[in-house]
Amino acid sequence: MSDRFNRLSHKTYTSVPAEAVSFDLDTNNVSDHVQYAIEDDGNSSRVDLLALDGKEILRHSDVAPIPEIHWSIDRMDDAYSRRLGFDVLAWLDNLSDPDKEQILLELGPGNGAFKNEVDERITGYKTFGVCDKLYYPLTTLIGKIVDFEKLEKATGEVLSGTERELFCNFLYKILVIKEGQSHLDQFEYDQDVQIDLASNINQLPSWLESKAPLLTEVTCIPDHISGRDNEGNVCYPYKIQRPEKESFQKIYRAFSAYPNTYFRTELGDLYQALDIYPDNIFFAHFSDLNRLKDEQVDVMIGARSSVYVQGEAYIQFMTEMTKKLQDNGIHVDDSIRDNDGWCYRLAELQKVQEASGIPIYVVLGPPLEREDFCQDDIVPLSAVISKDPQKREVLRSSLCENSQLIPLDEIIADKGYLKKLDRTGKVINSLHD
Repeated sequence: MSDRFNRLSHKTYTSVPAEAVSFDLDTNNVSDHVQYAIEDDGNSSRVDLLALDGKEILRHSDVAPIPEIHWSIDRMDDAYSRRLGFDVLAWLDNLSDPDKEQILLELGPGNGAFKNEVDERITGYKTFGVCDKLYYPLTTLIGKIVDFEKLEKATGEVLSGTERELFCNFLYKILVIKEGQSHLDQFEYDQDVQIDLASNINQLPSWLESKAPLLTEVTCIPDHISGRDNEGNVCYPYKIQRPEKESFQKIYRAFSAYPNTYFRTELGDLYQALDIYPDNIFFAHFSDLNRLKDEQVDVMIGARSSVYVQGEAYIQFMTEMTKKLQDNGIHVDDSIRDNDGWCYRLAELQKVQEASGIPIYVVLGPPLEREDFCQDDIVPLSAVISKDPQKREVLRSSLCENSQLIPLDEIIADKGYLKKLDRTGKVINSLHD
C-alpha cells in the first residue's frame, strides 16, 4: 500500500502526494493545485472532471470509520449487481466504446473498492468518485491489530478464518455501541469512541484495550442487517450469539484479560493500514454537486449513497444530476429503494421525471432476504435514467435472473402491486398526496 499519509506531530498531519483530489467547491477556498479545474461560465463556477485527473493530497480528515454498523462500504461487483439488479461489470463492458474513453462517476464510492475493481477489469472509462469522505470498516482494521497467531499459541486453541471474523465483529460492536446496549434492537452509539476515532484512528488500540473486558460479558451483538419500525426508526432485530464452545470462550477470556499482549508489535501508523482506494476521488457534499460542469458524465452510478439525501432535497439532487449527463448518458441509482427496503421512492422519482423530461425506468428484482417487507414478489431495486433507449437496452441484456426493466409510469399505475410493497402504505399514499 502506498504511503498516503505522513504524520508531523500528534493530531497534526500533512500528506505526501496521493491518488486523490481534495478541494472545497467554493472557488475562494480551493488550492492553487486544483484551481485550473474550475471554469467560470460568467455566472457561477463549474468543475471539469477531466481537469481533475491527476494527483492531490489526501488529508486525514478525508477518511473516517463507518458511522453506523449497517454501512457496507467495501462492496464489489457481486454485491453491486445484487443491489442494482443487473450484472454491473458486464453492463459496463457492453456499454464501452472503443472509439471514446467515457467518464464514469460514482456517487459515494465508500472506500473506493468497486471503482478500483472497474479500473482493473474494464477498459474504456475514466473513473471518478465523489464523496464527503472515504469510509473504511473497523472490523478489517481490528483484524490487522490482533495477533491471532500469538493468541492461539498462548491458549492452545485455533480459530478458523470465519471464527476470526466473528471475533473481530464482536470487538467492533462492543467498541462502538454503548456499554450494556448491544442486545437491544435500538441502541446508542458510544459517541466518545466515534468522535475520537474519526479524529485519529491511531487511538484504536487504546479503545480496544479499554473495552476488551466486555468480551466476557457480552453474549450477543446486533447483526449488520437493520430494519425499521412503523415510524421509520432504524432497529436491529437480528442478533449474533457468542459461540458457546470452550475453545472460543478460552480465547475470549485470554484477550479480554490482557488485550495489549495480543496486539501486533509492528503496527506503526494505522492510517497506512486502511483499506481505501483514493484514485480520482474528489471530496464534496452532494449538495454542492450543482457546481459540477453540465453534460460531461457518460455513466453515473449510485449505490447506497444518494439514499441519504431525502425529501425535496432528493428530488432536487436527482434532477440536478440529470444535467450532468451527456445527451446520451445514463444514471443508475439504487436510492429508489430506501434503506432496509422499508419504502420505495416512486413518488419522488415521478417528480424527477416530470422536472427533467427524461424517462425513468425501474429494475425490479428479487427482494433482499430479511430486508424488504414484500418477500413474495419482485421489488424496485434501482432507477435507470437516460434519454437513450439503446443504453437502456444494453442494460436490459445484463439483467440478473428474475429481474425486469419496467417504465416507472407502468409501475405507478399498478395500485395492487403498490399496496403490497410496504407495511404502512407509505408508497401508495405518497403517490396520491
